[in-house]
Amino acid sequence: LVHLADDWLEIFRIAGLAPGVDAYVINDVTQQRLGIQAATRKSLIIGVLGVLLSEMLLLVIMQPPLRRLKKVARVLPLLADRRYDELRAELARFGVVKLPHDEIDLMVETAVSLTDRMERLQQDREQAEERFLWLADHDPLTRLTNRRRFNEDFERIVEQAARYQHQGA
Repeated sequence: LVHLADDWLEIFRIAGLAPGVDAYVINDVTQQRLGIQAATRKSLIIGVLGVLLSEMLLLVIMQPPLRRLKKVARVLPLLADRRYDELRAELARFGVVKLPHDEIDLMVETAVSLTDRMERLQQDREQAEERFLWLADHDPLTRLTNRRRFNEDFERIVEQAARYQHQGA
């Protein structure tokens, strides 16, 4: 294959036509080469356009799930702030049944379940704290204040009596 000026030539040697005689065949392949280049260019352009259209279509298809995912991500910090009722109300908006049931729906259900468990744990912790505070000041058998609480109350009463010059027995 030889490039000469603007032409492309293909040269073949045919050896041994007769003793000591070889033949050369020269074909002009410029048009074929230009056709191949044009077809290559068109294929490349069609491929690039196909990829771009596919990306745009994917972007259009993925917009609704991404919006839903952003909404869930935006409301999840309410869990850390212990705003359980607000979080449940926000997540209830996702409760509309969509077919098919996708991973975002699963994530919403998990977040609701986690919210319920976190709220129960928080309530249990608060009840335990209240119980410990009560036990610190009371005898569990008689339910009367214990010696530590009595001493604290007694000291406070004596200090107030001394400050305001009250008498007492």
